[in-house]
Amino acid sequence: MMTSSTTTNNAMLEDPGETPLLPPELERHIFELTAISRPLSSLNLILVASRVKLWVEPLLYRTMAINTRTIPGMPSCTVAEFKRIARTKSRSFLASAVRNLLVCRVKTVETKAILSACPGVVNLYVVSYGALFEHTDPPDRDLPLRRLYCDMMILPAAEPFTHSSFRHITHLELFSHVDDFDPHDAAGSAWTQLGAMQNLTHLAVNDGLSVALCAHLLNICMSVRALLVLVDPEPSPPVVRQVTDDVRFVVLSVPDFVADWQRGVLTGRDYWTRVDDFIAKRRAGEIDSDIFLLPDEN
Repeated sequence: MMTSSTTTNNAMLEDPGETPLLPPELERHIFELTAISRPLSSLNLILVASRVKLWVEPLLYRTMAINTRTIPGMPSCTVAEFKRIARTKSRSFLASAVRNLLVCRVKTVETKAILSACPGVVNLYVVSYGALFEHTDPPDRDLPLRRLYCDMMILPAAEPFTHSSFRHITHLELFSHVDDFDPHDAAGSAWTQLGAMQNLTHLAVNDGLSVALCAHLLNICMSVRALLVLVDPEPSPPVVRQVTDDVRFVVLSVPDFVADWQRGVLTGRDYWTRVDDFIAKRRAGEIDSDIFLLPDEN
């Protein structure tokens, strides 16, 4: 027979975290919002209650930074730590959880394995110089990429921008250098294929590209709303000659590209959003159309 004292004792043994105090939908929204804005907090949130763990644990892996420094609040892991994660989590879990992936200077074969383990990645920043994408890749290796930051060396040698993983890309940053641009040679032809990326709206290149190539890209990339030339601000931005009066052309100073990517993931504010604001003001006449250099906001 259960007495009042027994009931009291049992209540004291219950996990208070298992007793919702808010409507489940609101409670879940609060926990998920906290986990997204402060990823490291997920480590503590998953201990609150089993239901909270179900909601929050996937968000702990939403953004993965591998083998690189991170900004405050951003989790990171080594290649060895990622391998342990891949062994303990199912491929379906990582496919649905990992959306943003930063991989720096990891061996090509290991980078391929990381990409294979995270087939749901939409935002990929990879510092690598071995081929990661080939036209012979099986369909299950395709990634639903929307944003890609890379050197052209990771792309297929022939028709580099036609890989099936790239068909939905809207934002593309290329690290590659081109000193002399000739649209009729092999290298020039590869760049010309950017014009076939129908969903591409934002393209960023570095200041190692020739003036002729920048002008060519503006002519052929009809869907592009912003063409950025990224320059190093230290010790001072180089003088970049304006190649066109096209309002889409912007020269931008970025002190730390990797940190900027991470801030974009955490806050939604990165160099792309700064450029969108800048171009909108140029179109509205709030900024003189002759001004094309956007300095670092710091």
